[in-house]
Amino acid sequence: MLLGLGLYIYAAGRMMPLLFALFVPLWFALDRGAIRRFWKPVGLMAAVSLFTAAPLLLYFWRYPYFLFFRSSYVATHGAGVVEGRPWLTRWYNLGRVLRGLFWQGETHFRHNLPARPLLDGVQSVLFALGFWAEGQRGRGAEEKNSAIRNPQSAIPTLFLLLWLAVMLLPSILSSDAPHFGRLSGAYPVLAIFIGRGAQFVVTTLAVQGQREGQRGRGHFPFSLSLVSIFFLPQHHPYYPRLFRPLRQLPPHANRFLRG
Repeated sequence: MLLGLGLYIYAAGRMMPLLFALFVPLWFALDRGAIRRFWKPVGLMAAVSLFTAAPLLLYFWRYPYFLFFRSSYVATHGAGVVEGRPWLTRWYNLGRVLRGLFWQGETHFRHNLPARPLLDGVQSVLFALGFWAEGQRGRGAEEKNSAIRNPQSAIPTLFLLLWLAVMLLPSILSSDAPHFGRLSGAYPVLAIFIGRGAQFVVTTLAVQGQREGQRGRGHFPFSLSLVSIFFLPQHHPYYPRLFRPLRQLPPHANRFLRG
């Protein structure tokens, strides 16, 4: 039901069915037994989603203009458009979106402090660690006692990677990337990778502490210092503005708009 309701809420959410359209066939191809075990709940999910979205789908069937108008408009009207070369625009947008996650974010004051990346330094490091750790699990590298890697171990990782890729598309396909509002569907999976990275750090330090005994107590202050080093460069230029009086924000916005 939530999958069907998502089509009503925000245009970027209309990408979510693509995630399941890609994932379910790959899932059943990697795990043939899953077809027998899960075809009923998967079929029920699809039926309920279609039933929930049926009024909107019927409306789009009668008036296809409203299905494509908004997406075609945001894809062709914006500062990032390369006239006559839509695929070059998408290629540039891919770089803009990836930079927006870690380096230079959206400049629109409605969605973001101008140019602040979506992830700060700590989150970026944890995301990278989580991405690597999840990739290792997907490859079956964590199954050290097994001589034969099980392809089914890649299924959760495959779902997360598809989720991230599909929900980056609304911003990549727009003409004003990076657009953090259109990236909202990727926020949960980004948080999952960050949490996976934090889990990896905690587990690694715990194992190292058990090996070294009492000497392992020094890992927590070291980790806290490392986090502070990553946090301070982000804190200094951005976060104090959140606690200043609101009357200081309009002058800052005007200075930004004047360049």
